[in-house]
Amino acid sequence: MKSGDIPVRVFREILLFPLRLDHHADKPLLNDHLAGLDGKIWKPLGDPKTIGRSRIAAESDRAYESDADHKRRNDYAELAYFHPYVQRFLYEEASAGRGPLLTTYAREGIDRLVVTAGYGFGGIPWTATASAHSFSLELLVERIHCHHVREPGLLIFSVELVADQNADVRRFGEDGGLIDDARGLSLAEVLVVKDCLRRVFPPYFEKLGTPGRTGGGGAVAWNRALFPSSVELAPAGSQEGQIFALDVATANAMADQMLMPERLHPVAPWWREVFKGFNIDGNALGPQLFQTGDERMQSLSFVAVGEAAAVERPDLVRLCFADGPGNGYPYDPAFLAEFEKDHCYDRFWDQGTRYMFSSYSTTLLVQTLGGDFFPLQVLQEHLRRHYFRLQLMVQINKTGLLAFSSWLSAAMRLHGSLRSSRYRRQVNDLRRGFLEFSQISWFSNVSNQEQARELYAAMMRHSGNPDLYQEVARELEQARNELAEIETEKQSEAGAGLNVIALVASAVGLFLTYAQVAGGVFAAGGAAADWFHSVLGGVFMVAGVAAFYVTRQFYEGKWKPRRGDGLPVKARIRDLRRPAYLLSIGAVAAGAVILVWQGLARLWPG
Repeated sequence: MKSGDIPVRVFREILLFPLRLDHHADKPLLNDHLAGLDGKIWKPLGDPKTIGRSRIAAESDRAYESDADHKRRNDYAELAYFHPYVQRFLYEEASAGRGPLLTTYAREGIDRLVVTAGYGFGGIPWTATASAHSFSLELLVERIHCHHVREPGLLIFSVELVADQNADVRRFGEDGGLIDDARGLSLAEVLVVKDCLRRVFPPYFEKLGTPGRTGGGGAVAWNRALFPSSVELAPAGSQEGQIFALDVATANAMADQMLMPERLHPVAPWWREVFKGFNIDGNALGPQLFQTGDERMQSLSFVAVGEAAAVERPDLVRLCFADGPGNGYPYDPAFLAEFEKDHCYDRFWDQGTRYMFSSYSTTLLVQTLGGDFFPLQVLQEHLRRHYFRLQLMVQINKTGLLAFSSWLSAAMRLHGSLRSSRYRRQVNDLRRGFLEFSQISWFSNVSNQEQARELYAAMMRHSGNPDLYQEVARELEQARNELAEIETEKQSEAGAGLNVIALVASAVGLFLTYAQVAGGVFAAGGAAADWFHSVLGGVFMVAGVAAFYVTRQFYEGKWKPRRGDGLPVKARIRDLRRPAYLLSIGAVAAGAVILVWQGLARLWPG
């Protein structure tokens, strides 16, 4: 069946938006900012497991079990799902004078989100006489959370949205007029929302100077299905919400921000409102927070249909990779030859349950053909709690690794030299932070349950975290080795300096000894004086050769630094090399003159 003909019982989307600080040393600024939140918009959650019953739960479910009992039962199942050390990271409260490893804040005041977007080029046929080119869909906001990771100092925002078969869906024709259609939410709208709503900013613009295609209600729709034309954020009750549209002025402002030298990623006006209170695009108070990916948030989706077999393979691919609706495959079929092997977890596919993974999206597809209880109550709750925690840990790991890599690069850019004491302190601080990060939030095994391990391994593999971890660890180890080599060079330089001092002291001592002996010898006169002059010439020649050898050892021997490494020894010796060579040659020449003079004096005495 085509995606527009497949009814969707429940569509649930959890978006994760990761942010990092500009510098690892800015953690106290972020801590102070979080402590200063006024509590009107963001409030800290005392219980990290505060995930209540879904707002779309049937009345029969509430009659069967109270909300308190429902929460208590699911809290227990969530805790039992993870190893104790994972529980400590996810749920432990403050202790020993330190804050918790993971703190969660809840955003209040947004009850519903209405997204308006286009279906894509050509629209989708909905009636015998009209095609829908755009639509609006109302989603209920289940939660908006901000997760603060103490080390290395990250924020991960999570936004959970849900719509079921009774959701308000309105479809519009090419002229913007409302199409009279009684059908509810379909897979086509789900594919569009999965693709466009996760985008923090447009990936590109078709044209900046004038409005693009007209969508529902006359709103401007940029890039068809790639970006919403507008988003309405509504409070609880029947109050009207605030509509945010990507008009020409806003689009140009977003483009200008990306093109500025700072290259700050812009943020769509509706997401700026959702994450209000944090400086995510340079236009708010507080420490500057930086996006770590492209324009797409990580998404975790739950899609329930009547019969999973009705979803054709091209649409399964689109669900997996968060692509909009269309005809046929979104990619070359040969490229997708190993799709099921590489991207699907099919332990329960015979029962209509499939898990699909890509680097930026995880999707759980279920069917209700055999009844509602297991897919809509058990699996949906597992996604909201267990799978969300898995995805959150994967995102924390990826964001932390990218942050450490960025901070290490910034340290060299800021301090300019490997020999800078500030660079050395920052590298050591990053190494300590990375060690703490590895010990408290990097997990390769999170549960004794086999399915949990398999799902987590699939998420980690598609995120690229294992390879990224090794890369960042190598970068920090290389920085440590470079600092160790520089320290060795400094010690060698200090030793070489002591050798120079010893050489000068020896020369001075030799001169003083010579002066004392010479006084007595010259006073006696005769053969003794001639003999002393001969020995003196030899001493001058030996001293000259020794000085020449020591100078070459300084400059070209084992103390010579690597190329491009700041040249600590070479830079200091360069100015002394020529005088040292001249003095060496002078000493040899002086010794030679004395010896020649003494020889001539012996041949022709008197």
